[in-house]
Amino acid sequence: MSGRAWALALRPTVLGLAVVVAVLLSDTVLVIALGARNSWSRREQSRIQARLDSLGKVHETLVRTCQVRDILLEVTRSGISSREATLLAREIDRNARLYDFDPLLILAVVLTESGAQFGAVGHGASGNASGALGVMQVQPATARTMAMALGMQPPAGDDLMDPSYNLSVGVAFLLQMIHRYGDLRLGIMAYNVGPTGLESGLRGESALPEGYYRKVLGNYRRLRQKSSRSGIQG
Repeated sequence: MSGRAWALALRPTVLGLAVVVAVLLSDTVLVIALGARNSWSRREQSRIQARLDSLGKVHETLVRTCQVRDILLEVTRSGISSREATLLAREIDRNARLYDFDPLLILAVVLTESGAQFGAVGHGASGNASGALGVMQVQPATARTMAMALGMQPPAGDDLMDPSYNLSVGVAFLLQMIHRYGDLRLGIMAYNVGPTGLESGLRGESALPEGYYRKVLGNYRRLRQKSSRSGIQG
């Protein structure tokens, strides 16, 4: 076969290969493009779902906060303002979610200790100031210990009158006592008189604060009854 004939015979084959390669390349590019688009679509769907989940959590938080606020306003009978009730409810819900704890039990302690009064100052049986301050009636020494454990600044000035600070250290101390004694009743009594006072009572050297525990429990039961109408889950 002459060189010209060979070239003519080869040309269709080369052209055919070129066409095949072009088709394969175009298919590859299309697959890559579709894959990239699908990957982008999945990422975008994930981002949208994350936003929806975040909005859902915000909605749940707002609903719980409003429910606790409404109960607060009802049980205090206008003893605190709507703004104060909203702030207190928000901080109670934040701590309850942080520790996976019952918000109504926190509220029961708050009502027992201070009646939900931000500026409450504690007094002993003699009428003298006990040193306990704020909505959970936290002692400054206890607040300093808990603040150190939580990595917070120690209380200064009127910090314990701030319900956010007061609840942060107060709820942490309450849960520490419950965990320490492995019993809700003992933990609540220890919150009232401290571990030294509780252990003295357990040894029979002093009276246990059973009345305090019963008052907290009574407030809690009352709150549970009211919450059944608004759907708060403890």
